[in-house]
Amino acid sequence: MGHAHLRRGQAHVFAHRRGPRRTAPVDRRAGLLQRHHRRAAPRRRERARHPAALPAGVPGPRIGEAMQEAPDAGLTPLFGRAIAEALGPRPVMVVGTADAERRADFTPAAFCAPLSYDPALVTLGLKPTSWGYANLAASGRCTLSTVAAAAAPAVVFCGSHSGRTTDKSAAFAIVWEDGLPRPADALAAFSCRLVSDTPAGDHRLLVLEVVQAAARPSTNDAPSAGPADALLCLAHNRFAHAEPIR
Repeated sequence: MGHAHLRRGQAHVFAHRRGPRRTAPVDRRAGLLQRHHRRAAPRRRERARHPAALPAGVPGPRIGEAMQEAPDAGLTPLFGRAIAEALGPRPVMVVGTADAERRADFTPAAFCAPLSYDPALVTLGLKPTSWGYANLAASGRCTLSTVAAAAAPAVVFCGSHSGRTTDKSAAFAIVWEDGLPRPADALAAFSCRLVSDTPAGDHRLLVLEVVQAAARPSTNDAPSAGPADALLCLAHNRFAHAEPIR
């Protein structure tokens, strides 16, 4: 392997000497090979990148098409909701909002993730048709709460009924903080303000700044409630409860 590489390097130097362009004299001392490697490295990288390039106007393969052409026989193509499920499990986040009449609404969400430490930012994905999104967009504020596995029936109820026609305040015992509702038995609670709101496919991508955050000590005396305590989303109306690895 080393001899073949050296022969390629020598051929390149000889061709360079015979070329029509003027070049610097060839130095046959020990430093030649080292300098040649420095010159040849960009060529190797360029050749490696070239096959991946597509001509202008030629679309790349769809996810399903690429997976069907892959030689791994153990994988099945995924589309739509199945892709989100494969990215789980994720903590269920209960989004607390209030309308102009101070009616509490709770919207379960599984599209929530930290984005920045300082300032403390999180991303939240909500459907634009949900009542929780309408309240949040109007007021610019919400609460985010994680709940225990025992709250699964309440989460299913809130996720299958619209706040426009259903009073969801009975789903949880409620605590009001600074005009916003949250479940009284939340494992972790975050008071947030809306920073940005942009369309993202069939959802809205919301960036929220965490104004205040607090958590209960978990069962193993850790400083915050972790995945071992929180309700996790596997798929639509399918949940799990994690156990810590010891």
